[in-house]
Amino acid sequence: MAHSRSVRKAQIPISCQFCEDGNTIQWKCLDCRLLICEKCKDKIHLKIRNAKDHKIIHVTEVENCTEEFDYKHIHCQVEEHYEQYCCLFCKTCDDLVCPTCVSKAHNKHDLTEIGDVYTINIDTLRIRQNKTRKFISKMTTRNKELSELKCRENSKYTKVRNNIIAHQKDLKNAVDQYIKELYYELDQSYNVIFQSIESDITAISTSIEKANCKLNEIDNFITKSEVADFFKNFKIFGEYAEIQQPKVKAIYQSMPNFIPGEIIKYRYNFGILQHDENSSGKIALGMNVDEKYQTEMSRIDYILPYFNDSIWISCNEDNTIQRVKPERNNLNIKAAFSVKVFSMAMTALNELLLVTDGRRIQNMNSRTGNFSNSIYNVAPLEPILIHVTCDNKVIVGAKNGHRNAIIVMNEKGDRENVFEYDKNVKPLFTYPRSITSTRRRDIHVVDYDIDKNRGRVIVLRQGGDIYKYCGHPHVNKSIPFKPIDIVTTPKANVLIIDWCTHYIHVLNTCGNLVTIFNTRDTGILHPFSLAISQGGQVYIGCASHRAKPTDKAKIYLVNLTGC
Repeated sequence: MAHSRSVRKAQIPISCQFCEDGNTIQWKCLDCRLLICEKCKDKIHLKIRNAKDHKIIHVTEVENCTEEFDYKHIHCQVEEHYEQYCCLFCKTCDDLVCPTCVSKAHNKHDLTEIGDVYTINIDTLRIRQNKTRKFISKMTTRNKELSELKCRENSKYTKVRNNIIAHQKDLKNAVDQYIKELYYELDQSYNVIFQSIESDITAISTSIEKANCKLNEIDNFITKSEVADFFKNFKIFGEYAEIQQPKVKAIYQSMPNFIPGEIIKYRYNFGILQHDENSSGKIALGMNVDEKYQTEMSRIDYILPYFNDSIWISCNEDNTIQRVKPERNNLNIKAAFSVKVFSMAMTALNELLLVTDGRRIQNMNSRTGNFSNSIYNVAPLEPILIHVTCDNKVIVGAKNGHRNAIIVMNEKGDRENVFEYDKNVKPLFTYPRSITSTRRRDIHVVDYDIDKNRGRVIVLRQGGDIYKYCGHPHVNKSIPFKPIDIVTTPKANVLIIDWCTHYIHVLNTCGNLVTIFNTRDTGILHPFSLAISQGGQVYIGCASHRAKPTDKAKIYLVNLTGC
């Protein structure tokens, strides 16, 4: 029967390596590297030349004893004086040398004791051994964690898939039931209308038959009556020949039309996939550069992915906005217009929305560069920021004097929510600089306090809770946290550029810090703007080096692991 106990392993006894008579070994000669019994130690081993100088230890001390390195009897590798022993180590040539070698070729080289070099090398190898052991231990632990994670995720995958299938069946049954109700309602309407029309058709048909009968009678009366009878019966027959109008409706109820719902909304009605905020399956985080693009702009203030893998980029210093298409390491300019842009976003219908220096958010024609007022009006405030959510809500940062607000609007421009004050009726914002949102409809706002010369990230949770992130405790201990741009990754984490420190801070949807990346480690200097590509990678727009007038801004396409 199987059980959990370990299996005992037999040890093969080793006999004396001198006499091989099966005597129990008790000693080991470190110089000969032989295991010997008590008898051979006293009688046979002593017959070996210089045996009296050998070091012999008891076998119980072997594990605790490190064998000494015999560097006194190393033959020279030069064939002409192989019989000589090496006496020194030449650092210049990285080789052992004998006295003859020293006199002939190494007398002016850097020579040192063999034992010293050996000790240094042994210490180096032992350090590497320890590192390797730690590495193996770490990787073994990590491998176990990943195996457990794989099992958990596999189980979770099966559970989520089954939940989707069950929900699909429920939704299909609900839709089928609703369709049956629509059919029933349609049939009822049809029956009522059909019966009403059919009833009047019957009444009219009956009236026509009666009229035809009377018509025949009138024809007979006219053609067959004698003159005297005609005048005698005319009055009576004339009244009889009057036709009674059938009672039919003047207006009939019409069949209802079917107005199909918007299929694009079903993704939110059915449900979405969403990563856990506190996922137990943490993996290593990393950042590496995939592509680097050179621009002719002084700074990349905003990046906006457009259709067909192109992107819009803008620079306020240069009063320029361009649509460019990355191809290999080059940016091909597809369109360029002269305008100062303070924020930009794109709707689900590829409408380009810009915040310029006016009081209204503008629609820009991507071909001509012409502007028109959009339906998104935040008067009496003035727009300073704009963001479009995954469900096509438009979020506008607005300001007027000391008032600062975040306004959420629907696709028709109607206001659905306004964030301006906290529960204590104190202003939430000082100066909003950037906005992003998550699939859970949480809103993250970069807010900057000009007087304090520092910023923060304010998280507006869907349930009404408000959280604040004010920087990393070590990175921003001496350098104030100055966030400049913010974006949400496909895994629902939030990236923030701290432009004074070259760091990117990664938060979860609750506004808690996950990790930080120093962009200088990957060669990215002066990061200034962020965007998520259609493939889920991260665009990082940079500012040029102000000390170098000829320096121009760069854009990097970056892969983030685990974010």
